[in-house]
Amino acid sequence: KADQLTFTINDFDGETPNLINIVPKTVTAAYGTGTTGTQVEIKPKDNNPANGVYLYDLHDALPNGIPANGGTVTIRYNISANDVPMFTPISSTNDVDATKERTIVTLIPKAEGAPTKIPPVEDITTVRGLALVKKQAIDANCNTIPADTAFVTTDIKEALPGQCIVYRIEARNTSSTTALPTGLGFDITDITILDKFAQFSAYADYVTGSLTATKGTPTATTTDVSAVNFTLAAQATATMQFKVKIKPGLAAP
Repeated sequence: KADQLTFTINDFDGETPNLINIVPKTVTAAYGTGTTGTQVEIKPKDNNPANGVYLYDLHDALPNGIPANGGTVTIRYNISANDVPMFTPISSTNDVDATKERTIVTLIPKAEGAPTKIPPVEDITTVRGLALVKKQAIDANCNTIPADTAFVTTDIKEALPGQCIVYRIEARNTSSTTALPTGLGFDITDITILDKFAQFSAYADYVTGSLTATKGTPTATTTDVSAVNFTLAAQATATMQFKVKIKPGLAAP
């Protein structure tokens, strides 16, 4: 009957930034197991609860109740992470700082003889995707590639006219190592890394032939360099690298 078997979905778990939320009109229930049964939307009793906890009544989707002899109900809902920073703080590139939030589902039986408490189900949604990091290092004589330890993400202020700066742009797929359908990892396809010369053209010149890329097709034009059209598997990294030479009489960009 109505109000005898309700459940709550709490996506306001008290943690910041609370940017991962339930998609409206996606909470459904169906009698059966797995994908069996027709999913019927269940509307929350309050569309804007003050405490952020949405209450749903299974009677709204299954007015005849749950059949006996092992009858089951499948509850589904979608989560949206649109415009959520991949890392918190946003400046991080470390997977331990990946933005994540909890969603808590609690079943509330009220009928006579029902259990007094059923442990809630807790889901953790972690934001994964494409992380982009730009690094730079000085090549004082414009004739080599600096060691990996020389590359930094901070500004370079001590470069001199006639010296080169090597830019290294890394794209990484931060999804889990185990791929779908058994895991949560996924490929990211049709990637192009692009860097426009406008950011440094007043201070430096692109060094012709310096462009390299570990994935994609390295492409240099009069206005930009790019690594074109490649795929990154879970946890894979692609690197595009090129040099610019500081113009005489000018400080580094």
